[in-house]
Amino acid sequence: MTAPVDPAREPVFTPRLQLGFGLLAFGIGLMFLCGKVLPAPVPAGIAGGITLAIAGFVVVVAEALRDPVAPAGEDPAPGDPAGPHARERASAPPAGGAQSR
Repeated sequence: MTAPVDPAREPVFTPRLQLGFGLLAFGIGLMFLCGKVLPAPVPAGIAGGITLAIAGFVVVVAEALRDPVAPAGEDPAPGDPAGPHARERASAPPAGGAQSR
């Protein structure tokens, strides 16, 4: 049986992700409002909506690419790839060495 995952350790829907999706939704809504709903299209509103949507998308992508960091004062698990010596372990040869036939 596996140990339960602590959801408080690394939240999935972080505040930055909430900000990014909020900007994305608001930008698309503003663009739709200024382009389709109003009697005459407002080019500045459409451009502003595009800008906000792109900014929200950038925030979402940047947050998705962020490396998870262990909270301060906690040591990462022994097999955790985000440990303090991850680069050394990744570049080191296997412990058993290469076998030739």
